[in-house]
Amino acid sequence: MKAFKVNLHLLEQCNFNCRFCYAHFAKHTNLKVNDWLEVVDNCMNSAGVSYFNLAGGEPLLFNGLDQLIAHISERGALCSIITNGFRMDEKWIRANVSHLDTIGFSIDSIDEELLRQMGRATHGGKILTKERLAELCSLIKEVNPNCKIKINTVVSAYNKDELLGEFVRSLPISRWKIFRICPFVDAHFSNESCLITDQEYDRYLRNNMLSIGQKILTNSEDQLSRVLKFENGMEVVIEREVRGGYLMIDAGGYLVDDTQNSNYVRVANCLKENFKESIEKLHFAEDLYFSRYA
Repeated sequence: MKAFKVNLHLLEQCNFNCRFCYAHFAKHTNLKVNDWLEVVDNCMNSAGVSYFNLAGGEPLLFNGLDQLIAHISERGALCSIITNGFRMDEKWIRANVSHLDTIGFSIDSIDEELLRQMGRATHGGKILTKERLAELCSLIKEVNPNCKIKINTVVSAYNKDELLGEFVRSLPISRWKIFRICPFVDAHFSNESCLITDQEYDRYLRNNMLSIGQKILTNSEDQLSRVLKFENGMEVVIEREVRGGYLMIDAGGYLVDDTQNSNYVRVANCLKENFKESIEKLHFAEDLYFSRYA
């Protein structure tokens, strides 16, 4: 199978402590940047990967992030990053935005007290305010107008009643991805108390789309991933299910399978094994993957 996009989870560590986050892979040592360069080359050389998304944890905590971004760009692949935005500043933007196709921000709420309740804050209670996010988006577009900006929102028991749409539409973004919270349980972490029903997710979609003038009828029989296009060019992506639809490499350099249980199962070491052959070991939802990226 020819792969288009691979998600590199550079580390698990994060400056926030979101109570619903499912980016927990295992407790192991993170790869160094030179190892990640080899993983990127393996993906490109063996499987024709043309796009890498850098995630975490919080990728802006990764030592060597700028070098990795530059390497991906120099090799001719596209690169994006998903961040909570708290550590981003003007210096970082000016150094990196020319190498990035997309910068994604994880934004689940703009209610400051709710952000602290859900753990989307530092240990000292500091948050990324909506005003600061707007400043970052404006600066990104100033430095590189061609860099796309997207917002990722996870709908959980915390924010299921919030109307975020009007604020999102006020930003210079190209895409708003609305995820239904994915259950995750292992020996270290569980987000079971944060889960929502199909009806609660549908209501969030319906109310937020109505708040920005878009009528949407939803039910659990809809496609798992669906795109709505707006007149201003913004897309809203409905993500009911993510399992089996992403290619993910964990912080130890292993390709992981997220379909076998509510955890992640390592299937191949991407530093040692041919990436194209490794993909064949996955229980992989190719239709969902290609509908997202092809």
